[in-house]
Parts: sequence; structure tokens; C-alpha cells
Amino acid sequence: MIYSFEDCELDPERFELRVAGTPQKIEPQVFEVLSYLVQRAGQFVSRETLHDAIWQGRVVSDSTIASAIKAARRAVGDDGSAQRLIRTVHGRGFSFEGAVVATDTAATVDNAARVDVQVTASPDALAASADLGATVLHADVHLCELINGDAPAAGAESQLLSHRAALRVVLEESGGRILAATGGGIAARFDRAADALQCAATLQRWGPSIERAAAPEPSVRVRVGVSEIGPELEGDVGTAARLQCLAAPGEICVTGAVERAVQGRHGFVGTPIAGDLDPGLNDLRLSIIHSRQRPAGAEPGGVAQLQCGAPIPPREPSVVILPFQVIGHEALAAELAEGLRIDVQNGLVKISRILLIAAGSANAFRGKTPDDAARSLGVRHVLHGVVQIVGGRARVSLELIDTLSTQAVWSEQYKLALDDAFAIQDDITAKVIAALDAKLYSGEQARIWHQALTDPKVVRLFYRGVRLFFRMDREAMAEATRAFESVAEMRPSSSIGATWAAMCHWIEHQRGWGDPPSASRRLAKQWAAAAARLPDADGQAHTVLAHVRLLDREFDAALLAGRQALEIRPGCANANGFFGHVLHYCGEQDEAITRIKRGIRLQPVYPPFFACMLAAAYFASGQNEAALAVAKEALRLNPRDIAARLVLVAAARAAGADRLSDIFAAEVLHLEPVFSVGAWRAGQPYRDATVIDGMAGAWLAAGLAA
Repeated sequence: MIYSFEDCELDPERFELRVAGTPQKIEPQVFEVLSYLVQRAGQFVSRETLHDAIWQGRVVSDSTIASAIKAARRAVGDDGSAQRLIRTVHGRGFSFEGAVVATDTAATVDNAARVDVQVTASPDALAASADLGATVLHADVHLCELINGDAPAAGAESQLLSHRAALRVVLEESGGRILAATGGGIAARFDRAADALQCAATLQRWGPSIERAAAPEPSVRVRVGVSEIGPELEGDVGTAARLQCLAAPGEICVTGAVERAVQGRHGFVGTPIAGDLDPGLNDLRLSIIHSRQRPAGAEPGGVAQLQCGAPIPPREPSVVILPFQVIGHEALAAELAEGLRIDVQNGLVKISRILLIAAGSANAFRGKTPDDAARSLGVRHVLHGVVQIVGGRARVSLELIDTLSTQAVWSEQYKLALDDAFAIQDDITAKVIAALDAKLYSGEQARIWHQALTDPKVVRLFYRGVRLFFRMDREAMAEATRAFESVAEMRPSSSIGATWAAMCHWIEHQRGWGDPPSASRRLAKQWAAAAARLPDADGQAHTVLAHVRLLDREFDAALLAGRQALEIRPGCANANGFFGHVLHYCGEQDEAITRIKRGIRLQPVYPPFFACMLAAAYFASGQNEAALAVAKEALRLNPRDIAARLVLVAAARAAGADRLSDIFAAEVLHLEPVFSVGAWRAGQPYRDATVIDGMAGAWLAAGLAA
């Protein structure tokens, strides 16, 4: 039933108030007060009756009721003076005085002007929904602080559990009976699917829109899984917990039976999950119910890593360099634009007191406005520009925007021949630093020198290699490798060709593109060592060396190379994130967590590998619940990730969620039928076998083959 009055529509089934057709943000308790009064339009409702109906016996003050009435009036355009719609009977109660027209929901579902989603439930499906009784709802918070915040490693899990305690209150107040509170979340039983989805609707709005003493900050969003109850309740709890792992922050993953039971209610319509899941999950015909309330800073295009909201604002000066716009001779201008942007990026990463967003994350905002990029990536300054080829020469126009003031703090135009490009890199970098320095802090300057490439042919070859490198496909990487090796041979005194050749071979090794893969690893080490020996080495080769030496079990050498990379490139996402990987395997978990989180903050559109390795570091440090929360995020970003599942198997077992652990183990075997604990263990270069021993024991207990 939809209740219409003036230009308002109140839809209790959708838990929604629309004014002039636009859904309004309204606190759930205020909505309940308004709904109760509207449905009794023209009737007197005493304070006691309203208290019993809404607060259900909980002790609340008169001021709490008065505040709810005030918020309800404000939501429908009324106020305490006019009392046009909600009238107060002084000292006794309230009444709704507006003219209300009640319309059956079924008569309005096809009216596009009144609903913003299409409801397709047939009468047969709605009738069948009445047969679906008890359900299990499994929910957990997605805490940004766990992944890219500044909280110390020791406090991350306690913060997670604190928010989860507040989540438990919401579940209980919504009528759920708590079944379990381990295994990466809380499971509750609801007697009807409709009640579970009503609770899920509340959870989607949980956070800053709910004025609750225990409510968390906006960086917290809830993920929910809902499944029907079958003969074995224990299995259903595990299934609901597994479904929750598939949901993005603010989303609900439901079985087909649950989706049919609530189709169209609360504005919910499920989108079937595509892709190859475990056979047991495929049979459930899963759907995702998306949040209709997008978090602040999330891009309309839906960058997966930013679905939990914009990253936490940094303490230090912050900047992103957007891909430069290209005008004119497309191929030549594109190569110059990409190469010049990376040159400036490599200058700025050497300043420890600037938070510089990684080039890969900046690529996700190609063509976006500076304001869009700054808001979504959680930074203040944006450097953007235009590169144009005119008559064999290039014109480069750059501008540094302060998005808080919407003013340009620095801008300049350069006219140059192609072989002048490296000559202006230091000038551009120094002027950007000076602009940030003048506005934001004093004292520190960068080491931004290198052996310049002056031959136009070499410069063109290098910039072409950079453009091919960022395509990140096998054929382009092979071409980029040849280009950088040629640059190194033509300019052996500069580290730049050898550095990029090492990175190409390392990517080929990681992705299995080498023929054979062992050759790529050997060549990556060879080129990285050559680059690291040169006086202008920029630190990227040291990051490659750290990883190759880790695989070779040269632990001290790997740590040394990683620290050298950070000394040269303190603001580099890869230098931080990949060194965290090395630290984890070398047994230094607290620093590993700090470095990986720093890498993620510098690269908000981070590789799922970073989340997987962070989860492993949490597990190794004994923070099982934190490990579960982060590993679920890694799995959401890369649904076929074996490593993330293995962390989940071990962490769930340690947290006492054996059923969930078994589910993930079964998925490992589905994705890799010949998986064996011994073979996987042999490939993990841990300095101390304690961590891998603990994980291997959990894998065997979950039924994986020895």
C-alpha cells in the first residue's frame, strides 16, 4: 500500500518516503513514526500508544519523541508552528491532519514516474513467496580503516569488533535472533524472509544517516547475505556467510528463493550473479540487491575498490596526476603525454611528505573532471594538462588545481621539440613541488635528477614503451620489453631503460607470460641488478630485485633491496605495497600491514593482490577477524583468487567457523581439482615455517589433499 498526501508518497513496503517523486533520506525510526501516524490519518494517537508501537517498551525521554516528530515534520515540509500535517495535542499526543489517499502497491508498480526500479514479480511468484518462512541473515561491516586507514595494526581488529557490536544491536532490534558472532560477521535467524529483508533495508542505510549513539563513521558500510533455512541450520549459517562475501559494501546477496519472496519490496530487485561459482552456489541462483544510496565519493561508473566510499583524507599534502589530454597527431602526442606524465610522477614519488596517487589509479579517472578525481581518490590537488603536436613541435599546457578553493595554484605552457621532453621534466616537477610547498609545507625538496635521454629516436622509443606497458596485455608487454631493452643498449649510462625492462620481465613472470616463465624471472633479476648499480637508479629496480630475491630465499638481500626502494621512492604505491609482501614472508607482520595499507592508500584502485596479502599479514599476526574481513574483499575483487580462499579457509577455522572454512575449501577444489597442500606450501617462501604450518594445518582439516 502506498499513502499519498500533498506532493508526498509514503511506501512502507519499500521503507521509502518520496517528495515530488524524489526519494528522501530519512532516519528509520523517524520513518516509522511518520508511517504510523499517516496510516491513522485523522485519528488521535497518544504519546503512550506511539511509544509502545515504535520503541516497544524501551525507555526513551519525551525529548526523543519530540525530536522524532520534529524530524518527521521536516521530512514532509511541515513545521511546529504551522502544524499543517502533523498536529500536536499538547501534553497528550499527536494526529495526522493531511488528506491521505491509499493506493494498492500492485496498481503502481508499472508507473515509472512513481518507482525507480522495475518490478517483475508475477502473481504466482508473489503467492509462492508466502511459503518461504525462516531465513538466515549474515552481515558484517566493511571498514575502510582495516584496508587504507592509519590505525595501528594492533587496534584494527578491536575497532572492527566494536563496530560489529553496534551491528548486533541493529539485528536484534529488527527482530533477529543471533545464531553466531564469529567467522567474519554475525548471523541472525528471522522467522520470515520479509523480516530479514526489512532488516537488510535498514542495514543499507546504516551509518551517518542513522542517528544512533553507537553508529559508526561514514567509512563503515555493511555487507549482507540472506539464505533460506533448510534441514540443517548449521549449513545455512555457513551459506549465508558465504553469500555475504560476494556482496560489495552496501549490497545484499540473496538466494533465488529469497529474491522471489521479496521481489519489489523496499525498492529491491535482484541482479543475477554471472560467472562460474562453486556448483553448490550456482544451484542457489544467487542475486545481488544493490544499494540505492551511493556512498559519498563513489564514482557513478562503479570503481569496485571505491564502492565502500572515498579513501580517508590524508594528513599530508596530496595530489593526483591525471592522464594528459591529447590533441593533434594522435600516436605521437599520446606517447609524449603518457611518457611525460610518468616522468613527473617519478619525480614526485621521491618526496616523502606528499601523498601522490599512483598512475594506475589515476588511469581509472581518464576523462573525468579534476573535482571528480579528487573527491573519489581522497586528495586535494590535481595536476592535469593538454599535449598538442603542432608542426613537428609539441605544446604542453599544465595546471595544478586546488579543488577546495577551485583555483589554479600553478599553470604553465611549454613549447618544445620531442628531444626536449626530458629537459622539461625536472622543471615541471620542481615547479609543482614549489607550488605545493608554498601552499602547504616548507623545507623538503626532491631528488629528481636522472641521466636525460636527448636523442629524439631514443626518447620516442622510450615513450612508446611506456604507452605499451600500461596496456597490460601479453603482446603489448612483449613489445614494450623490446623497446626498453633497446633504450638500455643505446644509453647504457642511464638506468631508465634497464629499470623498465626489469619491470616488464617481472610482470611477464607474475602473469605467466614468459616462455618459459623461469626465463622471465631470471631476466627480471638481471636487468634490475644492472639498473640498481647505476648512479641514477630511481628505486623501481630495487622493488623488482626484492621480490626476485625473496623467491630465491635470499631473505636479508630481499629486505635490503626493499628498504632501498623506499628510501628512494617513499611515496610510491608499489615500493610500499610490494615491500609489505616481502616483509610478510620474512616474518615482520606489523610493518608489513603498515606498508601494504600505505600502498593501498597511494593506489586507491589497488590490485586485489594487495588485499589478499594484507589479509595474510593480519592472519599471521593473530588477527583472525580482520583477516576474514579483508580476505573477503580480495575475493570480491577477484572471484577466482585461490590465495584469498586459502586465507579464508585458515582464518575461518581459527575463528571457529568450521562450516565456512569447509565451503571455501570446496571452492578451492572446484577451481583447482588437483590442488595439494604440499605443492602449494612448497611455493611459499616463508622465512619462518610457523605461519605456513598453521595455514597448512587448517587446509588439511578442511579436507584439502595433502
